Amino acid sequence: MSTEIKSIALADAAACDALKVTFMDVRYAGDYHRGHIKGAISLPFYRLDKIDLPKDRPIITYCSGIGCSLSMDAAAKLTEMGYTNARYLLGGISEWELKGHPIVRDTVDVKPAGPGIFEGGDIQPPLVNKNLKKLYILDVRPQAEFEAGHLPGAWNIPLERWPSRAQHSRASPSPASASTSRASPSTSPRTARTASRRSSRTRVRRRSR
Repeated sequence: MSTEIKSIALADAAACDALKVTFMDVRYAGDYHRGHIKGAISLPFYRLDKIDLPKDRPIITYCSGIGCSLSMDAAAKLTEMGYTNARYLLGGISEWELKGHPIVRDTVDVKPAGPGIFEGGDIQPPLVNKNLKKLYILDVRPQAEFEAGHLPGAWNIPLERWPSRAQHSRASPSPASASTSRASPSTSPRTARTASRRSSRTRVRRRSR
């Protein structure tokens, strides 16, 4: 039995009473801080299992908009979890802002969420460019957006493919176990380059003999 996924038009969403409806930003936390719908809460897709709202609460999920399916996937998942009034916003936040509706932008300092992991704010382009050869860049946007344009050497594992924290604690899967849009998903970029160099040396030696 398929789950019916409900949507809501931008004009109808804008007319909703903010006290009676919860706008839920299901993008990465950094995107939320860079700009979100006024009154919206941040609950990234991979953390939906942490939701703490009544099952009959009207919820409107939203993401970036065109080319991003996170809000639709979130509405479907919430429905499967028993939420009876979950809908996703057509057009996403990009269309919302384009139509002149208010956007809130936060000022957040970049703070490490763990060794080498930054969350909750911007990392300036000069820092990335300076360390591009030293960084492993993981692009968590949908595959279509990744293929349209991405940073050199980036790996793509869409956010919706990541397991929830509860699943992660049980199975402890590595990001490399997911399907990616680059090289072999079971091999790290550094290992792949090393293997390639070894293979090249082997070919050269064999030819020299």
